[in-house]
Amino acid sequence: VYALFRDNIYNVWLNIREMLRYNDMLILKEKGLTEEEVIFYKTILDIDKMSNLSKIDLYNKFKNKNYNFKFYEDLKKIKNIAYDKIKNDLINPYLYPEYLDSENTEKYGVKVYDLRDKEFVMLVRTQLKYKEDERYRRSCYSIISNENTQVFGEYDNCSFLYGYNTFENDMVLHMFESDSYSLNFRDDSSKFVNRIMNSEQLIKCSSGYSEVQLINYKSEKDKYKWTAKKPDYIVVFEHIRDIHIDESKRLNIPIVIIKKRILENEKIINIGLNKEDDIYVNDLYIEKERRIKR
Repeated sequence: VYALFRDNIYNVWLNIREMLRYNDMLILKEKGLTEEEVIFYKTILDIDKMSNLSKIDLYNKFKNKNYNFKFYEDLKKIKNIAYDKIKNDLINPYLYPEYLDSENTEKYGVKVYDLRDKEFVMLVRTQLKYKEDERYRRSCYSIISNENTQVFGEYDNCSFLYGYNTFENDMVLHMFESDSYSLNFRDDSSKFVNRIMNSEQLIKCSSGYSEVQLINYKSEKDKYKWTAKKPDYIVVFEHIRDIHIDESKRLNIPIVIIKKRILENEKIINIGLNKEDDIYVNDLYIEKERRIKR
């Protein structure tokens, strides 16, 4: 497998499983993989069941077809389908004038949208007062909905919850249905597999928050800094405070009111994920553990 894909067999398997699971959810006209491609990737998943002679035949058949490049092109294709669907789910308050809270809009002098009793999906980020300059290459966000509003990062009286209407596919570094234990000083985004999911799964496959890592833009002013994605609105839980109004005016973006929700246990989705094994092999210890399980 390494000779074909130029990567550890366990990492290839993890990515193939994500790719096939998502492709299987798509209706026929949306699928990103042909039936022939699906059969090939399933063969790689079952390679341990093959005789050594069959493995050699498989290698000889595909060795000159640059399958390491094709695999990552297929992976990117499926990810783009998933990301486009997530973006289609994200609410843009400006497209819902019926949600405009006229009373609070007039009272505070900024546009206020009330989504407390509405269905929605949002991409949000918790941070201190927005500034363009970032120290790190990537920032962490969450996908939330009216059923689960738990977010990555500390949300308190000094922080803001910013919302975003969209994102760029090429800026997605990693997605995971819960905390991915990302660290700013690490080169890799997470030890966990890069999930390919729809927004509902990101929101409801865990009772906690999802973590979405997006790459920041390279600063045009300073090559050693990054530029943060500008928010499209400010999210508040129930109550609007003075700092929200001031920040809304400073950035010229609206305020969106929602209710705080913790996902009910009976609404958690179980799609057979195994978080303990869905970890990329980047060291000999993990590889040794995986070998034992084979």
